[in-house]
This record gives sequence, C-alpha cells and structure tokens, in this order.
Amino acid sequence: MPPPPYVNPNQAHGQPHTNVGPKKQKKNIQTSTSLPTFKHYIYTEIRYIFHPIHSHSKPTFIHFSAMAPPTSFLLITLISLLSLLITAHASLNSTQIIAQFIDGHNSARRAVGVPPLKWEPLLARYARVYSNERRKDCALVHSPGYGFGENIFWGQGHRWTAKDAVDAWAAEKQFYHYSDNTCSSRDCSHYTQMVWRTTERVGCAQIICDSGDTFITCEYYPPGNYAGARPY
Repeated sequence: MPPPPYVNPNQAHGQPHTNVGPKKQKKNIQTSTSLPTFKHYIYTEIRYIFHPIHSHSKPTFIHFSAMAPPTSFLLITLISLLSLLITAHASLNSTQIIAQFIDGHNSARRAVGVPPLKWEPLLARYARVYSNERRKDCALVHSPGYGFGENIFWGQGHRWTAKDAVDAWAAEKQFYHYSDNTCSSRDCSHYTQMVWRTTERVGCAQIICDSGDTFITCEYYPPGNYAGARPY
C-alpha cells in the first residue's frame, strides 16, 4: 500500500516542476488570528528568509514571542524590507492574477465541499519576498516559513501563468485516494494543501527569474498536510 501523502521538499516531477512545503506535525495550532498578530507573525517569518537560525527548527506561531531580540543590523534589514513590501510590484495586486490564483483554488475546494479561501495580501507579500530570493537560481527550494503551507512551481520560459501553476497542482487530485488517504504513483501533496479544510487564507506571487524561467509561490495559513490527517 502506498504511504500516506507526504511532503518531500526535494521532490520535483517533470516540467513544469512543482513542490510543496515541509510536513508539520499538528499540535495546538490556531486556526485563525487577529490581523495585528498575523502581521507580526508574517514579519517574523520574513526575518528567517534573510537570517535563519542555526538549527533544524525554528519557533512555530505559538512560540514566536520567545525569539531573541533582533540585532541592529537585523532591524535595519527588516525596516528596509518592510519599505520594499509597501511598494510591492503592481503585478502583485493585479486583479487578473489574483483571480487566477483564487478561482483555481476555490474551484478545487468547491468540488470537495470545503469553504473557499480568502486572499491575504500579507501572505502574498511574503511569497513575493521569498520568490525574489529565488530570482537568481529559480531553484525549487522552500522558504524557512514553517508556520505556513507552501506550494512552489517552476516552468521553463516566461509564458507560464498563475492559472497554469494552480491547474498543475489541482491535477494531482487524480492521484489522491480519500478512502485510504494515500497518493498513488505520484505526489499529490500540492492538491491536498489546496483543499485542506482548515486552511483559510492564501497569498501568492509570480516572478520571472534571471534565466527567463517562471517561478510561482503560494503560501497558506493555517497550513495543511499534517501527517496522518485527512484534508477534508
């Protein structure tokens, strides 16, 4: 019997390539939070893109307040980064691109009877910041944001759209078997994150790498793909 859906951060299949964020064990994860706290959490996660701690784990949402005070250099970096976020590229807020991301996700969710996702600009900004970190290599490497679910996509050339990425993830439905909660023959973790019942918000970004290829990132909160749990 195939193993249950499992996230492999280093796994990629064909072209385009997609990948999904690292697996998280479920324990006392909040399913929603107020906007000010959520902003604090987003900015906490952003810090780890540039200054990850030297260990194999980092604080989860319920532990972020216990982090050590940032250094002066870190504060300068964070302030500069927040200025960048405020002036994010106009394409990030493009109604057409957002609609492609949201419509594709919510179409898949309607099909299995789970509530629609809401677009979260803060998650989209996080996705943009991290995508820009991949601009030079376009590598299928995940961000250190373990408090989020994450799907990433790489397509050769610049003609790939948000719809293409979401359709590729949704197409994994054919490999998911609800009866025994397994994937057959291919990974289906991108799909299960898309339709995870307790996920409420999504934010995504798309860039063209220096190579001319397309890189797309979607961030999810609360995250899904908990080991041993069903998506819906």
